[in-house]
Amino acid sequence: MKKIEAVIDPAALEAVKLHLVEAGIDGRLTMTEVNGIENLARFYELRATSQDQWKPCLKIDLIVSERQTQSTVNINNSQEVRSCRSSGVAE
Repeated sequence: MKKIEAVIDPAALEAVKLHLVEAGIDGRLTMTEVNGIENLARFYELRATSQDQWKPCLKIDLIVSERQTQSTVNINNSQEVRSCRSSGVAE
């Protein structure tokens, strides 16, 4: 089993769920509302201007079988999911 984490734009959640179903991914999915900064260097650059750099995002955690890992990562890296994206695979 593998745990896959992705931070996505809230608007992309339905697309992610649809793609997972279409690909036959039957793992466990949990979701948490988080805030993220896309560009940390830009955050420090604009911090003095008091602009809000935090963006609402969703963190999804998926537990999938070894054979479904690459398909799941590919879905998380697709065009529809790019906003807020930061994903990784952990043992």
